[in-house]
Amino acid sequence: IINRRHSFTMDLQFFINVLLKRKWLILSTMLAAAVAAYFLVNMQDKKYKSYAVVSTGIMGAQGLNTEREIPFFQQFQIDMSINNLTEFIKSRQNINLLSYHLLIHDMDISKDRPFRSMKIDEENPINYSDVEIDALITLMKIKVDSIQPYLDDPLLEPIYKKIAKAYEYDNESLVENMNIGMKNAESDLLNIEFESENPVLSAYVVNKFCAILLLNHREMRIKEDRSKVEFYKTLVKSKKEELDKRERDYNQFRQTGSLVDINNQKESTVTQIKELELSLEDYMQRREAAKRNIIDLNKYLGEYGSSNQDDASKILSSKTILQLQEKIKTVNDAYIESGLQDQKLRILKEATENQLANQLKLHAEARKGKNIDKDNSGESILNKKIEAELELNLTQEAIKSTNQELNRLRGKSQAFISSDAGLNKMETDIDVIKGEYINLKHELN
Repeated sequence: IINRRHSFTMDLQFFINVLLKRKWLILSTMLAAAVAAYFLVNMQDKKYKSYAVVSTGIMGAQGLNTEREIPFFQQFQIDMSINNLTEFIKSRQNINLLSYHLLIHDMDISKDRPFRSMKIDEENPINYSDVEIDALITLMKIKVDSIQPYLDDPLLEPIYKKIAKAYEYDNESLVENMNIGMKNAESDLLNIEFESENPVLSAYVVNKFCAILLLNHREMRIKEDRSKVEFYKTLVKSKKEELDKRERDYNQFRQTGSLVDINNQKESTVTQIKELELSLEDYMQRREAAKRNIIDLNKYLGEYGSSNQDDASKILSSKTILQLQEKIKTVNDAYIESGLQDQKLRILKEATENQLANQLKLHAEARKGKNIDKDNSGESILNKKIEAELELNLTQEAIKSTNQELNRLRGKSQAFISSDAGLNKMETDIDVIKGEYINLKHELN
């Protein structure tokens, strides 16, 4: 143990002796590094940063509340609002106005000392006359005073872009040296920073840019208010015209007594509906009976061969039979629309049906000798089959027409109102419109 301690002491003493012998070399190296760092830092361009903190009011407007049901969605709305606001601040319309202010300050000889000098590009020199420069300065002053971000002058626009690039006051250069972001995640404060080689320029840019944002915001609010006023003026005018028209109609209605008592019409319509419903029930029963008869007759005729079925199809598709069917349908539709009251139509319908029955018998008699059986009464089974087919077709068309007329009459019966109900409805409508008109006037004022 004693030997180990002695060895450690000797090694430490040897190391200290070596450092003492080379102390000037070590000190000179350290001093040279410090001097080099000092000169290197002094050789670099100085940068000055200025910043301002702006309250956006987003948190107050949105009101993030973690106790609500969907706090994540509220945070999403706030983040989206902040991103939209940041993009609006960095938009070309705001940067353009800032660029105009800086160029006016540096180019106008009546102003204070300029922040920068124009950088001369030998390959692309700037050779504009004093008249052109003065015209550009005058136009930029007009745009600044009227808060218009675009020059809208095809002659001066290229001059502005070239000079702004030479001063590094163009849109790209200003945005590159500007930093806009939230001060911290727990507030709605917005930090606006600008960095340049001139401390006065940095402060000027930040202050002027904040003033531009406030002016733009105020101008937007004024435009929104004007738009709202014009919108409410239009609504008030429209609502007043509607109210006056309703009141004129109401007064004219009461003076002339144009609304008659329609109870009799309503009773007549109800009677027609009942009769049509009874008729519809009869048609449906006849349709079902025809279906059953067709099934039975088809089975019976099938025992005598398919020629009997073919005869039935040919008779039903003959021109005379089809014309009579169409005539019966037309007359029946008109009879139904009359509410089953037109006796002339009823007689014409029955006469046409008899004519159709006679034609069927003629067609059936023309096909004798083709194994067509007869029932006990001597009537042709084929003739019965054809009559059943026609009955089915006619009843289906009658059911369709009857349903259409019932729907029309039911709608008509619902539309009937008494004179008192009509007046009450008109008074209610006037009261509602008058309330809307008063509320709109209140919003406008």
